[in-house]
Amino acid sequence: EVSKSSAPPESDCDVPGLTKLTDPAGDTSAALGIITTPAPAGSDLIKFQIAQPYQVDNVPRLVFTITTDNGQSPQPTGSAWYVAIQKSDGTFKGVHMAWKPTSPATPIFESYTPGANNAGGVDGRFVNPGSEVAAEATSNYVAPFNQVVIVVKASDLGLTPGNGVTITGFVSAVSQSTDPGSMVGAGATALYDQMPNSLGFQGSFTTHNNQVCRPNLAPTALLTANPMSGAAPLLVNFSGAGSTDPDTAPPADTIASYTFNFGDGSPAVTQASPTIQHTYNAAGDYPARLTVTDSRGMASTNTSQVVITVTGAVTRTNYALTANGGTAVGSTTANSRFLAASAINGDRTGNQWGNGTGGWNDGTRGIFPDNLEVDFSGAAKSIDEIDVFTLQNNWTTAGEPTLTTPATGEGILDFDVQYWNGSAWVTVTGGSVTSNDKAWRQFTFPAVSTTKIRVVVNNSRNNYSRIVELEAYGAGGQP
Repeated sequence: EVSKSSAPPESDCDVPGLTKLTDPAGDTSAALGIITTPAPAGSDLIKFQIAQPYQVDNVPRLVFTITTDNGQSPQPTGSAWYVAIQKSDGTFKGVHMAWKPTSPATPIFESYTPGANNAGGVDGRFVNPGSEVAAEATSNYVAPFNQVVIVVKASDLGLTPGNGVTITGFVSAVSQSTDPGSMVGAGATALYDQMPNSLGFQGSFTTHNNQVCRPNLAPTALLTANPMSGAAPLLVNFSGAGSTDPDTAPPADTIASYTFNFGDGSPAVTQASPTIQHTYNAAGDYPARLTVTDSRGMASTNTSQVVITVTGAVTRTNYALTANGGTAVGSTTANSRFLAASAINGDRTGNQWGNGTGGWNDGTRGIFPDNLEVDFSGAAKSIDEIDVFTLQNNWTTAGEPTLTTPATGEGILDFDVQYWNGSAWVTVTGGSVTSNDKAWRQFTFPAVSTTKIRVVVNNSRNNYSRIVELEAYGAGGQP
């Protein structure tokens, strides 16, 4: 058994639109009293449909489609295929394809105001002189001449969306007029076929804002990442700022939300901002993906993916630490309670200040510069970070300092952080500091190969240079 696929549902957004009138086939007749010959091919009405598709110029237009039997072109002079509408404000309008004496080989597409018939009612066949307005150039008589398509601006019918006026009924017919002049519907006029047969208005339609039928194409997601590889824990900056939406006609669609899937099993994140950071804590290859949704709710369908490659965590070693072979010497030393070696023992707090293990204090009151030098064990080391700790406030009871911990009582003020390049001391990038007020200053720079580092203190609070700890970091395992 073969199943038949059902036709897609009708929509007023898609031409030909919604069916409002239908009529049996084979029920035409001669326009008695006007023409006694049989009705012409193409005058047997089948159905009428109306649509209001999206307009790129934002001017609402209605599309009237009359379907008939297969017809002919040209049609008899004085004939017209029309639809008349009754509106909620009690007025009437019509649209027609007319074959006028002035252009018998080419149909004229117009909107107009219908006149009254002999009974005083309105059925659309008569035209009030001077009320005609040319329809849009996209109107057409479609071969094999079984569809009349009339496109008109909604405003030409008094149906501007939002003005509260709706269509409360339709009638359609094929008329034939004697037309002694140039106007169809001016003289005696009879009908070849009509729908409904009673010529009673039926059906309804409400125009809508042009944006209702605006096509919504899917946006395109574009994901970038920096860095795309590195050792764990790896902090990656993701951006979807390059994502786009093809619907650019006013009002243009925008990207309303970004959904980031990081590919490591963590929950996806949906947010309005196009940028986000994520940390990968384990080695592996992670396919990070982005989906975007536009301001009308359409989600992207393309695959936007970057693969983040994370290697195992790199062991970092403090080569200045005594336990790792570092040795320290100060330009001067106050006494045995402030030995240089106590500034490379791993204690950053200063809690033991003055007890022989709390840090280095120079021995020349108010005389600068002073310096504390640390020599590494064995071969030169590749380092890319130096950390300097001075005496923090409330050092007797304070805990581990952070990069924001103040040192405004007895900390060093102005200093230079340097490494030995084999022939001279070189200040590291950003290593010249003035007016320091922090207990911990961290300096990172492109890796350098060196055998020793030093801090040169050019000024300090309370007359003496005080360094609690001096550290130098590089990749672990160096000889």
